Amino acid sequence: MNELEAYRANIEKLADLESKEVFGNGKAEHAMVIFETFFKRAKENIVIFCKDLSEKVFNSDNLISLAEDALRRKARVTILTQSDPKSDKFVAACSRWKEEKLPITMRVSKPGSSASSTTANFAVMDRKAYRFEPNREEKTAFACMNNESACATLLGVFSRLELEQPA
Repeated sequence: MNELEAYRANIEKLADLESKEVFGNGKAEHAMVIFETFFKRAKENIVIFCKDLSEKVFNSDNLISLAEDALRRKARVTILTQSDPKSDKFVAACSRWKEEKLPITMRVSKPGSSASSTTANFAVMDRKAYRFEPNREEKTAFACMNNESACATLLGVFSRLELEQPA
C-alpha cells in the first residue's frame, strides 16, 4: 500500500468511526482525498471556499465522479472561489450539472470583497466534517470528520462571505 492509499484508508476509518480526531491535510493529494471522502459521504450539503479550485485537487476523474454521485443523491454543493477556477475538468462537469438542474452553485468572489482577500481555504460537509487551511501560502491544513462546533463556525464565515457576493 502506497502512502496515498494508506492516507485514504485512514480517512475512511476516521469517517466510519465518526472520529473527533484532528489530522493534517496540507498536501494537494491529501486535500483531494478529503474532498473525495466528502463527496462520497455527503447526505445534505458541501460548501467549499478556496482560491481557485486547484487542478492538483479538483481535476481527479474519481473526485468528479463522486461529486456527481453526491449531487444525484441531492446533496447540495456550494462553491465560492476567489479567482477563476483552474480545474477545467471540474468546471466543465459543473456546467453540465447545472444544465441538468443538479443542486450545485459555483461563484467567483467580487473583487474588493472580504472573500477576495481571505487567505484561508475551507470546506464543510453536512455540518459535521471540515477541512481548514488557515493560510494557503503556508500549505498547512487540518481536517476532522466529526466536529459540529467548528463546522458551525466555518459555515457562519461562509455565509458572511457569500452574502457579499452579487446574486
